[in-house]
Amino acid sequence: LLGVRLPQKPGRLRIMLALLRTRLDLAGKRPEDLVNLPQMTDPYKLAAMRILSSVGTASYFAFPELLALMVLKTINLSVRHGHAPESAFGYAGYGLILCGVVGDLESGYQYGQLALGLLEKLKARELEARTVMVVYDFIVHWKEHIRETLGPLQKAYQSGLETGDLQFAALCGHVYSYHRYWSGAGLAGLEREMAFYSEAMGQFRQEAALHLHEIFRQAVLNLLGRAAAGVCQLIGESYDERRMLPIHRQAKDRSAIFNVHFNKMTLC
Repeated sequence: LLGVRLPQKPGRLRIMLALLRTRLDLAGKRPEDLVNLPQMTDPYKLAAMRILSSVGTASYFAFPELLALMVLKTINLSVRHGHAPESAFGYAGYGLILCGVVGDLESGYQYGQLALGLLEKLKARELEARTVMVVYDFIVHWKEHIRETLGPLQKAYQSGLETGDLQFAALCGHVYSYHRYWSGAGLAGLEREMAFYSEAMGQFRQEAALHLHEIFRQAVLNLLGRAAAGVCQLIGESYDERRMLPIHRQAKDRSAIFNVHFNKMTLC
């Protein structure tokens, strides 16, 4: 109804064509110059941008191929019709694709910085938690030390609480916690922080973030000698892989399944 068409089963060819179309739209435009595009005014395009942004996380967990097309469509709309607040989130997603899929780290980093700059220019605080989470989880670590992500993620967690974006507040808390883990934080203090975020996620009813978070928290508990089974099994007060892995498989939650085996490998 809003003029945006997405395939039900996007294949690799469809994604590559959309990526090529986006690159053509951006040809001759530097990321630092895009911040000066006019604001979007078409109400139909603004509505489409809101919908594309709001279903991004569901697509990430359930249908990543569709997420790529949605991100690229957001960029196409922004370049052709001007910026909406959701454009910042779209540029962050594009930076994710460039870094993590295409392997163009320099361009991906620049689009991540564009997302943060546009967020500030448009004063789009309601998009802060989700935009900052994507930039500081998927982009910044390619170019900067992971410790540089901790302060922005804490700030974005608070922003998500204040603006009602509880989904991304929870994800910011999770990402902050496991970045602290990988950057060498003392485990006893880290576990107390992680327990705080676990309780908050439970209160917010953010189950997807909580499942991911509790996997890492159990790994920390194992390293602290608080495993209910062997140190290489994620079974304890925070998480039980015997009960949860079948749930993740039924939900096709590939992120959770990956994180279980990744943490078990680390513990081994």
